[in-house]
Amino acid sequence: MPHAAKVVGCDVDEAVFKNRSSDETVKVEIGKKLPFEDGSFGAIVSDYTFEHIANPEEVAQEFDRILKPGGWICARTPNKWGYLSVLTRMIKN
Repeated sequence: MPHAAKVVGCDVDEAVFKNRSSDETVKVEIGKKLPFEDGSFGAIVSDYTFEHIANPEEVAQEFDRILKPGGWICARTPNKWGYLSVLTRMIKN
């Protein structure tokens, strides 16, 4: 099974620097291009982020730009009808 040569953690929050599971951490700026060369990554994992982004189309285009040909983008977002989303809407904050 292939393994990752390097894991790069990216976030708009300084908390990214506390991520010990990344080999490299990068704080990115909202509205700016990601600081990576075209075709830099074989896989991109975006975990519960797209629902917080004002311009998801631009972010998706950036992911496509930095992805190697034949690479994978794995994006997980909450499902409106998933149990966690339904329960959250039922509980008043």
